[in-house]
Amino acid sequence: MRYHTVVSEHLPLRSLFLGFLVFLLLEPLRLDAQEKKNVRVVFTSLAWNSELPFRVALARGLFKAQGLEIQPIFVRGGPVAIAALVSGEVDFAEIGGAQAIIRTRARGIDVTIIGLISNTVSYQLLGNKTTRNLEGLKGKVLGVTGAGAFSDFAMRTFLRRRGIDPEKDVTLRAIGGSALRAAALEKGVVAAAPFAPEDTVRLTRLGFPMIANLSDTLDIPQGVVATRQEVLEKYPEMSKRFLKALILGMQFVKTNKVESIKAGYGVGYRANRRSSIKLMTYIRPHCHQICR
Repeated sequence: MRYHTVVSEHLPLRSLFLGFLVFLLLEPLRLDAQEKKNVRVVFTSLAWNSELPFRVALARGLFKAQGLEIQPIFVRGGPVAIAALVSGEVDFAEIGGAQAIIRTRARGIDVTIIGLISNTVSYQLLGNKTTRNLEGLKGKVLGVTGAGAFSDFAMRTFLRRRGIDPEKDVTLRAIGGSALRAAALEKGVVAAAPFAPEDTVRLTRLGFPMIANLSDTLDIPQGVVATRQEVLEKYPEMSKRFLKALILGMQFVKTNKVESIKAGYGVGYRANRRSSIKLMTYIRPHCHQICR
């Protein structure tokens, strides 16, 4: 399915998500109700770790089994995705981190978190070929996507937890997307930078060392699924069916790696078999209680 383009410290999210799951599981799914069937979903990343559960749900007909037709839309950046959601151009949005939604909601804007793809940060911190450990980061320049971006937030939190002051001990520099961060790493412009799993697999095979896997340290949600309260109130059955299909996709990724990789290939992801299997070791979609 092709993408269409739209022009345009850690809160208790687990309780929020579990509350919605209780609502999902206790309420019957009435497929014959007069509900919205065509659903527009905006994404800010094509990364395996954030998109694979959704793509598996599409490829295996999990949304169709819930009576839904999905139109995926790709935009660059959380602010654009949130703007599309708030304006009513889309029904659901999946963005990198929760902080953007929380800030938007704090301004009185109608956005609501209803789920998350992972409850840990899925970045790996890679060094250039002369920076191989945390001690080697001090006094160096580290690359992030941009000031205030989720990678910036994640790196600052990670460094503080490891006893490194992100304001004094290192310099965090806005470099841009993963391709630009990889180029900066290769040229020695930055000593280290965070990367998503598919970039980690490629770069470690080229000899760049993995300094730390942030998912081992940061229990912070990534891949947040949001909507408007208006959508939940107007289309409660559609909202439950959408989330149920996505959760089943997450569960499938956790328990069927080979078939999940095939689903990824089916929507255009490219990697050889060895890289794909290694990649899956970094992908950790967490489904909370429904998957246990």
